[in-house]
Amino acid sequence: MSLMRRGSAFCIRRRVPKRFAAVKTRSEIWLNLHTDSETRANVEAPLIWVEQIAARETRLASDTEDAGMRFQAATELAQRRGYRYLTVEKVAALPRAELLERIETVDAQRSEPREAAALLGGVAEPNWARLAEGWAREARFFAGLLTLSFATIGIYPSS
Repeated sequence: MSLMRRGSAFCIRRRVPKRFAAVKTRSEIWLNLHTDSETRANVEAPLIWVEQIAARETRLASDTEDAGMRFQAATELAQRRGYRYLTVEKVAALPRAELLERIETVDAQRSEPREAAALLGGVAEPNWARLAEGWAREARFFAGLLTLSFATIGIYPSS
């Protein structure tokens, strides 16, 4: 990690790991540590970088067709920004001050579309009943496959 002084404040400069190419187009990132103390910068830099990596992991997880994983990633992104994930209907019904606070957070952080969706309720909640039905169907299939495999080798499970 490269610690540098820009003006009166310290910054860190790091190469963005290749696995995040899908969610981050730049090859390196500069983060202002908002301190002129080198000692404090040395303490804060690793913590801030770990937070950045965690946020990118969540963004990467949200880049999926799986509705459950996308919803979970949006929930984690909202929590990482200090908010509870709410559907767009619930965000629209928030008191004006809370709604404006969320909008200003999106604007101030120049959020990417995935982050904005997480804070403003833009990720549809998955149909958990349909997902559970699919999981149950898969479990029955594998149970039948296992029973058939046991029967093939002469082991019959008791009912």
